[in-house]
Amino acid sequence: FPPHTDSVSKLMSLVIPLSNDEESKKFSGTTIYKSKNGTLSYNGERANAEDFEIVYTHPHRAGNFIGIPKLLDSWHGVKPMVTLKGESRKTIIFMVRRKQ
Repeated sequence: FPPHTDSVSKLMSLVIPLSNDEESKKFSGTTIYKSKNGTLSYNGERANAEDFEIVYTHPHRAGNFIGIPKLLDSWHGVKPMVTLKGESRKTIIFMVRRKQ
């Protein structure tokens, strides 16, 4: 997924990787971005990666986790992760949402 903020209904996402094999270590995890021009978004829109710089990439490894709060500038994304065997990344994602 390209850089994006989460939907308005989310307060926070907690990403817990489960993959721990050698092949999955070749893939990056969740990337935190900073807008080059100060772009803010509260609507969960997606943006062009060229308009952002990478601040940090959290490795996709079992035993790690990353929490992403819903903020105007909480831009994050993940590159597609498919192993040579055709398996996608194994992840549990907890989402804290606003009461409707």
